Amino acid sequence: MSTLASPVQALLQHRTWLPRSFIRVIALSVVGLVCACSNIGGSYFLTPGLNDDRAQRIRAGMSALEVKVAIGNPHQRVRFDNLKATAWDYRYIDTWGYITDFAVMVGHDGRVVNTVSARHFADDQ
Repeated sequence: MSTLASPVQALLQHRTWLPRSFIRVIALSVVGLVCACSNIGGSYFLTPGLNDDRAQRIRAGMSALEVKVAIGNPHQRVRFDNLKATAWDYRYIDTWGYITDFAVMVGHDGRVVNTVSARHFADDQ
């Protein structure tokens, strides 16, 4: 036996194996992290339970609290100083299967001013 084979053989005999369950947990964690950091999971920040019917119930004059109770917290808020309003952004899959952005414009008084929605099509970037 060569001198090189002897240390390699010694290392192979003394290494410890990790349990398969531990390796599976690590592998699933890595996959979950990759999906969470990309669009592989396809979540697109979808608002749970939001659909066309629930979105259409949001009307001008409703309070911000009523909106939160009806459709939940927005995934993003964007302030528009020129409009004196804040857009509460939601995203959901509409009746026809399109990803739809839904914004509730909340005025400085805490009441809904209006709503806006826009579909994402396959060629949208």
